Amino acid sequence: MKPPHPPAPRILSRWLRDQRGAVLPVMAAFLAGALGLLALSVDLGRAFAVRGELQRVADAAALAGALRLITPPEGLSGLTAVTLDCNRAHHAATALNPHNRVDAGAPDSLTLTFGTWQKTDSQPPTFTPTGCSNPAILNAVEALAQKNLSLYFGGILTGSPTLTLRARAVALMGPVGEMPTGTFPLAIDRSAVPSSGRLVVIRLNPSPENNGCWHTFKERSVDAHDLKNLVNGTTPAPHLKVGDYIWVNEGVKNSVLQELERQLAARGGTWEVVLPVIPGGPYTGSKEVLGFAPIRLTLVDSHGGDKRVEGVTLTQYATPLGIPGGPVYYGLWASFPRLVQ
Repeated sequence: MKPPHPPAPRILSRWLRDQRGAVLPVMAAFLAGALGLLALSVDLGRAFAVRGELQRVADAAALAGALRLITPPEGLSGLTAVTLDCNRAHHAATALNPHNRVDAGAPDSLTLTFGTWQKTDSQPPTFTPTGCSNPAILNAVEALAQKNLSLYFGGILTGSPTLTLRARAVALMGPVGEMPTGTFPLAIDRSAVPSSGRLVVIRLNPSPENNGCWHTFKERSVDAHDLKNLVNGTTPAPHLKVGDYIWVNEGVKNSVLQELERQLAARGGTWEVVLPVIPGGPYTGSKEVLGFAPIRLTLVDSHGGDKRVEGVTLTQYATPLGIPGGPVYYGLWASFPRLVQ
């Protein structure tokens, strides 16, 4: 006859006495893991916050550097001659440090680099340092900010008492890629720009020596009244960007030419305007916009046998109306940058 089983409470009590030696190591391991996770969460949360602050510093530095690279301190109110000034750009970027704090202090380092930003359909965007001397290729400013973050607890697990955080930003400026408004209804041949001081002659009758023609933006046909309003500014110029196609022709459009002559005289005989750049002639039909160029109009002849518009090419000019992104420099810069990376 089998002995009776002991009561269940007695069995549980015996089991607990048998296991009491294993509970303390398990508890210790659990507490160590919990403390480790807590340490990581505290330091990682702080690292993410500081990384966001560091990125804002890099963004602000890149934008400030790009803005002051070509824009005089007093700013632009219209089409204006500018000069490249890397020292001014660097000063503007670093002057923001006292105002843009990272972990209650300044970043440990902030580096500004001038170069070329390129983006193609088949390749990822790339930034190539080029220096500051060549306006024909310079179109971007890169800012790199760094901060060494002291770890409160995470160093126990990582083996290092600090964590190095970095942030990068690229601000695009340089050649104009879009003109929301402000483009004149004359187009210029790409062979005439971006040389500075070259005489440009736009003969309104077909000529092998012609440097340009009328254009009617994206409209195939625009009457003389509408074109005159574009010349005198009564009608704002439509939006144009690189890659758009515009309608061009070499007709005299005598009433429009006379309006242009009056507008030039009212401005004292010179008028600085922005023209879309197009491929070479013949100047009929649809032409692609390759970029934008600043031109100083100096003569309009609406009465002689050779009816024409004359001007000179300009370089290192900026317009507050332009948006950066032009693939080729034709003498005109956008004065307000935008972040691209």
